[in-house]
Amino acid sequence: MDKSKVYIAASYTAHALAEEVAGILEPYCEVVSTWHKNVVDEEKLTPSEKYRAALNDLEQIDSCSDLLYLSTPHHSNGGRYFETGYAFALGKRVLIVGERNGVFDHVLLSVYRIVPIDTVADIADAIQKHIAALEAKQ
Repeated sequence: MDKSKVYIAASYTAHALAEEVAGILEPYCEVVSTWHKNVVDEEKLTPSEKYRAALNDLEQIDSCSDLLYLSTPHHSNGGRYFETGYAFALGKRVLIVGERNGVFDHVLLSVYRIVPIDTVADIADAIQKHIAALEAKQ
């Protein structure tokens, strides 16, 4: 069975946490998001560079089977919310790690594709259970 492909969505200021989570996930699945590896000052990007970066992120979400949303108190420009909604609209499974803050976090939990995970330490266990469930369906 092919490994699950996971896109990590988080606040841009939480890039170090996202990269840590990517390291946790790598034995279990392919992490397709790259934004957390190549951190640049977004304020210094030209509009063309920002456009290309956004398209790259959307292409990575298109290729993923799961989106892992890191719900953190970090300041956000909203990209993680857009990415999560985009993945959900595409029918991707969404895993929420951390606090469920907004109304949509709570609404989404009522949908079968949403899996709540309380802490970063619980991620590996949740991914292993997800993979086992997928294998059992084959």
